[in-house]
Amino acid sequence: MRYLERLVPNPASHYYLARVDGVPAAMAALYEGEGGALVQDVATRPRYRRCGLSTALITWLQRRATVPLFLQVSNPEAERIYARAGFQVWGELEQVTCRLPEP
Repeated sequence: MRYLERLVPNPASHYYLARVDGVPAAMAALYEGEGGALVQDVATRPRYRRCGLSTALITWLQRRATVPLFLQVSNPEAERIYARAGFQVWGELEQVTCRLPEP
């Protein structure tokens, strides 16, 4: 995560919502910084999955991006969606588990 924090210093958060017939159906978060933007929390309500909403949101973000877009993916279905949108694996991060020590 530190590597991504250096890519996206002092992020500004933006949230985008896709609606179907006025009903919130999918969302995406974008944390924008000076050197890039981190796409996170792309999600679609179960009822609206496999309708292309996540792909449409990601494509919309790509078209409006003024800095390189980065993302972290841990879900195989999400990996396929991002690959269809043109994202490529740039590197892999190890999963780190942290906990606070007992007082």
